[in-house]
Amino acid sequence: MHYCHRYKLHTPGPCGKHNPASPCMVNGRCSKFYPKPFSNETVLNLEKSKPVYKRRSPAQGGREVVIRRNGKDYTIDNSWIVPHPPAMILRYNSHINLEVCVSSSGVKYLTGYFHKGGDRAMVRSEVEGERDEVKEYVDHRVMCANEAAASIFGFNVHQSFPPVMPLRIHLEGEQQVTFEEGEEAAAVENPRMTELTAFFDFNKLPEERLKAKEDRPTYVEMPEKHVYQKGSWTPRKKAPDSIGRVHMPNVMSGDIIYLRMLLHDDACRGVESFEQLKAGCETYKDTCRLLGLLQVDTHHALPPTLPPSLRTTESGTRRWRRRQRPSGVAR
Repeated sequence: MHYCHRYKLHTPGPCGKHNPASPCMVNGRCSKFYPKPFSNETVLNLEKSKPVYKRRSPAQGGREVVIRRNGKDYTIDNSWIVPHPPAMILRYNSHINLEVCVSSSGVKYLTGYFHKGGDRAMVRSEVEGERDEVKEYVDHRVMCANEAAASIFGFNVHQSFPPVMPLRIHLEGEQQVTFEEGEEAAAVENPRMTELTAFFDFNKLPEERLKAKEDRPTYVEMPEKHVYQKGSWTPRKKAPDSIGRVHMPNVMSGDIIYLRMLLHDDACRGVESFEQLKAGCETYKDTCRLLGLLQVDTHHALPPTLPPSLRTTESGTRRWRRRQRPSGVAR
């Protein structure tokens, strides 16, 4: 209990009626909702971002400790303890807070810190003579010494390596086109080239047809050794290798989901057209099933409790792994 009242006790001492002047008090109540209610077991509620942790009361075997803060003695129990990992606190002898996110609303809390920007302050300046209300309030940015030094010496705040190249995906004849008014027919007859259609044309080159299939790149491997310029793929010369990334379509988009799976698999090596990629099947889903890429028909089913606003995000974070093909099925 020593490390608890040293590192993991809420505020320097109990708040509420014990200390109404505590920094966490807002409108006479603790803004962090301490003391927490007792519970015989940990309860997970998908409607809330945090679970109700197990906190035994003194009557149920929970411990009580008398601490002294600001010349006063306080009796604390488990209701005042902040969630924490005991093993890490004992190892590093420091303040460490650990929470379990059980709801998708926790994503807002986690990503908020990355997009807050620097600390800012509103400063009012008094101007003599004619008032200019716009100039009286200036929005200033607060910069700490470390950030100022990094800016003065030109240190990189952020760097991404290697570069990531987005690769478009679409069904046959369904790529996006741009056209002027009155030129709709010409745009339909001569659709623009995309990275995907250029990939099929690249596989038609004589020098590529001479290579063994295992030596030919998949669609997502193209940016590693090739550059997409002016509607065609050419071998990369000087620029550093890139990583290809195919965006994740909505799970309700239909057959394009299975087209994406095939473009990540060895089945797309050397493929010269959409029809050839289907391998004689009617749909891409049938091709995936034939190649053993699907375990069951509900392979892409998402948890029913997931909010609709995050279903696309959740499906996009799933990694596609190559699955073993049934014996006797040709690549």
